[in-house]
Amino acid sequence: MQETLKIQPIEEKFNSGVKELVQSTLMEFKLNVPGTAYFDPELTDLTRHYQVEKAEYWILTNGEEVFGGIGIYPINSSTCEIQKLYIKSELRGQGWGGQLLRHALSYASKYYQFAYLDTKTELSDAIGMYKKFGFKELKVAPDHSTHNLMDHWFLKEL
Repeated sequence: MQETLKIQPIEEKFNSGVKELVQSTLMEFKLNVPGTAYFDPELTDLTRHYQVEKAEYWILTNGEEVFGGIGIYPINSSTCEIQKLYIKSELRGQGWGGQLLRHALSYASKYYQFAYLDTKTELSDAIGMYKKFGFKELKVAPDHSTHNLMDHWFLKEL
């Protein structure tokens, strides 16, 4: 299957697939609660949400089905947020998360000096990947953090 998957910008027809991926993943980790992306209103129409200057959302797809996704969204002129990085369970541990993150960071480095992200202790594999990519853990949540249940905050200089 790997040779048939590609990373591409999200299209409207994939909105529901990304919403399903995000919510099913959060349910898997028992994080389908307020204060996580599970209830983000933009999940209904990610295509529209990412139609902001210097923002983008990419999916991992075979052309029909969504297997992963990641977004970049501006916080301010120098910092973006890595958002909604999710991979279907059957593809985890195969390097797809790293490929999506690498793709997003390459884009972000053209426009921003820093990339921020937040996550939860339960997502320990993701935390390990962020550290491997050079993200440094912050001691407290920054003021712009919107998911109040998150307990790990990271920043990377691009």
